[in-house]
Amino acid sequence: MALKDLELPFCMNTSENDLVKEFFIPLLKNSIEYKRGVGFFSSGWFKVVSEGIINLVLNGGRIRLITSPILSKEDYEALIKGTQAARDRKLYEAILFSIKDLKESLEEDTLSAIAWMIADGIMEIKLAVPRNNLTGDFHDKFGIFIDSEGNKVAFSGSPNESIQGMHNYESIKIFPSWRDLTSKEIAEAEDCRFELLWNDKDPNLKVFSIPEAARKEILKLRTKKRPYKKEVILSAFKENNLPVLRNYQKEAVSKWVSNNFQGIFEMATGTGKTFTSLFAINEFIKHSKRNLIVIIVPFVHLIDQWEKNVKLLFKDPIKCCGSKNKWLSVLRDKILIQNKGDIENLVVISTIQTAIKDYFLEVIRKASGNSLIVIDEVHYAGAPEFSKILDPFFKARIGLSATPVRMWDEIGTEKLEEYFGGVVYRFPLGRAIQEGFLTPYEYHPILVELTEEEFEEYQLYSEKIAKLLARESLSEEEKSKRLEHILISRANLLNRAKNKLKALEKLIVQNRLIKYSIFYCDPLQIEEVSSILRKYNIVISKFTAKETKEQLKKQKKKES
Repeated sequence: MALKDLELPFCMNTSENDLVKEFFIPLLKNSIEYKRGVGFFSSGWFKVVSEGIINLVLNGGRIRLITSPILSKEDYEALIKGTQAARDRKLYEAILFSIKDLKESLEEDTLSAIAWMIADGIMEIKLAVPRNNLTGDFHDKFGIFIDSEGNKVAFSGSPNESIQGMHNYESIKIFPSWRDLTSKEIAEAEDCRFELLWNDKDPNLKVFSIPEAARKEILKLRTKKRPYKKEVILSAFKENNLPVLRNYQKEAVSKWVSNNFQGIFEMATGTGKTFTSLFAINEFIKHSKRNLIVIIVPFVHLIDQWEKNVKLLFKDPIKCCGSKNKWLSVLRDKILIQNKGDIENLVVISTIQTAIKDYFLEVIRKASGNSLIVIDEVHYAGAPEFSKILDPFFKARIGLSATPVRMWDEIGTEKLEEYFGGVVYRFPLGRAIQEGFLTPYEYHPILVELTEEEFEEYQLYSEKIAKLLARESLSEEEKSKRLEHILISRANLLNRAKNKLKALEKLIVQNRLIKYSIFYCDPLQIEEVSSILRKYNIVISKFTAKETKEQLKKQKKKES
C-alpha cells in the first residue's frame, strides 16, 4: 500500500479523531521515511505508535527528528547510549543481544529499542537551539512522510511527539503531495525546510548532533523549573569549534604529526577524510606562525564544500577557479600582506586545473611563511598533467584518498608516495563497515572480453613495455617517462572497452526499475552511455570536471 491509498482529510483534531490510530500509525506503516521537527520529544510516544514504527522498519525506512535539547534523564541516556553504540562494537552487540522482537521491545522496553534504532542508523535525532535573531526555544511542530513511490504527506499543527500531546486538544493540517498543486507545493516546501534545518543551514537556528550537543553542554535534563539560562545557551554559538573526532581520526592526525607533518590518509569514502584533515591543519598551525594553507580539489563543486568546512577554523578563504581576473590580484595582495606579518593564517582553495598554472604557482611561491598543501582525491595528482602541483615549496603535506594507488600507473603512484612520505594512516572499507561506520553493500563484478581489435592493441602495448624495459641505452629517468605514457594508454584501452556498453545495456534491461543510480565511465564513452540510458527513458545529468557551477545549478533545477 502507498500513501496515495490512504483517505486523508484536510485537517484532524483530538476531539473528533484518534490521531495515533487514524493518522500517525497508518502513515508510518506506509512510509520509508519520517521527518519530524517538534518542540518536545518523549520516548513514550514511540511506544504508542510502535505498530507504525515496526512497519516502517520492515519497509527499510528511517526516522529523522529535530527537537529541543530539553529531555528527560531517561531519554537522554537512551540517545547517548545509541550514539555511542554506533561507534562501539561491543556496546552495539550488547544492545542487540538485549533486543527481543522489535514490537515487544518497543512496548516493554522502549528506551532500549530507541537506543538500538539509533545505533543501527534507523533513527537519528538532532537538537535545535535558536541563535542570532532568535533567543527563545525551538518550538516548531511539523512533519513529512515519504513512501517508496516518492509520494509525500506534510502536516503541521500543535501536537508534540509525546503521550501528553495526544491527551490535549490538538489539531493538524494535512497536505498530501497528490491532492492538488497547492498541497504539492506545501509538501515540497516543508520537506526542503526540514533538510535546511537538518543540515544546519538556517542562520537563526543551530542544529546539533547528539555527541556534539553533549560536548557543548547543550543537552539539558527536564526539571520542574526552567532547566537552563538563555545566556548559557547563546554563549555556545560564540565558539567556532570543530566536531568531535572519532578515535581512528585522532590516530590518523597523530601519525601525520609524527611523520613530520607529511603523509597520505587512505580512508574509505564516508569515514571523514575532510574533517580529519581539518584537525591536522589545526595541529599544524599550533606548531607554527604565519601559515599558508593551500587546498587542492579535483572538481569545481568541491570548492564550495571545502569552503564551508574551512570556515569552521578560518575566515575568508580565497577561492581560485575560473577566470584569473576574479581572484589572482586578491591572492597576490593577501600573500604580500601576510609576508608583512598582518595575516596569521591564509587559506587558499583551488581546483587542480588552476593550481598547475604557472601564474598560480608563481604567486604562491612568494609566500615567506610556513606552507601546507592539502590535496583532496590525491590520486589525480599522480597523473602526468597534474603532477606539477607536487611542488617542493610545500614543506607540510596532506594527501586524501580512498584509493591513492593509481591503477596501471606505478610511476604516478611512486610520485605520490615519494612526495607525501607514504601512507601514514589506513582506514579501509572493510574495517569501516565492520565497525559500523559505513553501510554494508554488495559488489557484483561483470567481466567482459576485449574485442579482437582491442586485444591486438593491448598486446602491442604489452610488447612495447617489454622492449622498453629491456633497453639498456636509456637512462632510468627517460625509461620511466616513456613507460608511464604506455601504461596509461593501455589502462585507457581497458577503461573504454566496447563490450562494457553491451553489458551495461543488458544490465538495464534486467533492472528496468532504476530510480537513483550513478554511472561511471571513461570520458570518451560519456555520449554513448548517455545514449543508452536515454533509450530506456532514464533521466540523466552529466557530472564531470568540465561543468561549471552555473551549469550544475541549472541541471539541479531541471531535475527538481
